[in-house]
Amino acid sequence: MGNQEKQIVVYEINQAEIAKMSDIYMSLTIDDLYDRDQFEAVHSARMVMRGHRLRADKTRKAANKKALDFVRDNNKNCGVLTDQMDPIEDHLKTEEKKVIDEKKRVEAKKAEALRVATQARVEALQAVDKVVSFNQAGSYTEKDFKIFLGDETQWYQERKDRLAREAADRKAEDERLETVRKKQKDEAEKLRKAQKAIDEEKAGLKALLKAEADRKQAAPDRLAPDKAQKKETGRILEEKKVESEKQAKIDKKVADEKEKECFEASRPDREKLVKFGNELLAITGPVLDDFTGELHDILDDALDTIDHVAERLMDL
Repeated sequence: MGNQEKQIVVYEINQAEIAKMSDIYMSLTIDDLYDRDQFEAVHSARMVMRGHRLRADKTRKAANKKALDFVRDNNKNCGVLTDQMDPIEDHLKTEEKKVIDEKKRVEAKKAEALRVATQARVEALQAVDKVVSFNQAGSYTEKDFKIFLGDETQWYQERKDRLAREAADRKAEDERLETVRKKQKDEAEKLRKAQKAIDEEKAGLKALLKAEADRKQAAPDRLAPDKAQKKETGRILEEKKVESEKQAKIDKKVADEKEKECFEASRPDREKLVKFGNELLAITGPVLDDFTGELHDILDDALDTIDHVAERLMDL
């Protein structure tokens, strides 16, 4: 290989010689610090070793200089060659890069198309309330995904229709209950007015009776009232009483018919009213000291009214 062959640097001393010197010099010691002969022997041996070391290092440096010169010249010669080859290699790299770049472009286009298609799958499933990961959406074959999406779409539509029906049913039920509540409110208002009329009639009768009693008390020494006048007053009172009872029966009949119509629609409310009727029947009123006076009459009328209302509630 000429000048390019590997060259070995030859030193004046070798490892075998160093091993011999080691056997001799490593046994040298200074046992007496004041023994000059021992000191001179150790010192002379060290100087020998120092000389060998310096000459070996000098040989190394000389060889390295030659090697560095060779490396510098070798790099220069190689640089001339590579400078000529670089344009050729650059041209070839450029041509190769065309193909590599085109492959990358095609792969990137395919990857983007796959990403868009997979994202479209994810969004299609989200539209029917089905959430899947991006990787899961991309794992289906086209055929399997169509089947999967079809099943999810059918289930979504069925659930949507069912919820719509339930909402419509709730709305209809709310409207029905509102109608029932309105009817009950109207009936309650009619009952209140009827009861008010009865109470007013009772109050009128009571006022007439009280007026008659006051009139008798104001003239105790007078003779008995005129029979004709007394009879007329009694007749008027009786007619008012009959008319009042007749109107009460008519009102009760109308109320009963209305209550019958709302019976099934208001069953829960009916149960509440029946319970309330039982509570009303339990009312006995206070015990008055005056068993015959006006307050006692008012209490009796109030209890009669409560009993009347309670009986109506119990008859629902």
